Amino acid sequence: MAEFVEERRSGVDSRADSRVATPGIASGLHRFLGGFPTSFFSLALVTDYAYMQSGVLQWQYFSTWLIVAALVTGGLAVLAGLVDWATGGARGRRGFGWHFGLTIVALLLGLVNAFVHSRDGWVAVVPQGILLSLLTVFLLYVGGFVGGLMDRPSARVTAARS
Repeated sequence: MAEFVEERRSGVDSRADSRVATPGIASGLHRFLGGFPTSFFSLALVTDYAYMQSGVLQWQYFSTWLIVAALVTGGLAVLAGLVDWATGGARGRRGFGWHFGLTIVALLLGLVNAFVHSRDGWVAVVPQGILLSLLTVFLLYVGGFVGGLMDRPSARVTAARS
């Protein structure tokens, strides 16, 4: 008990796990930017479906622009994630490699999808474009889920802090 009182006075907690990194500004920027590509790719999937149902060419144009916006914001999110990792904010977090790998694969599929959508007419979306959109969205959601899990403190760290 005396140790706890002394730690409280000095502000130093000797029980805390030293492997837990504190998130920096790059971590916050990474979290902020990470939602944009997921949203843009999800909307591109919706507009692909709208094009498949209606045949109105404008839906294909919407999909193409949404995919480009997703690739730009996804690239910025990856850069922020790399800065977060390089500065030590993401080191020691469980699942960072999976999150990073799934995001990179999803963005590469999105790039292929952008090339598929650059074709003319029906073949730009059906069937390859909509399947690539669906797979890209699925990978981003799984990667986001894994990324969310890595921000949760482990039971060992939680027990050490209490």
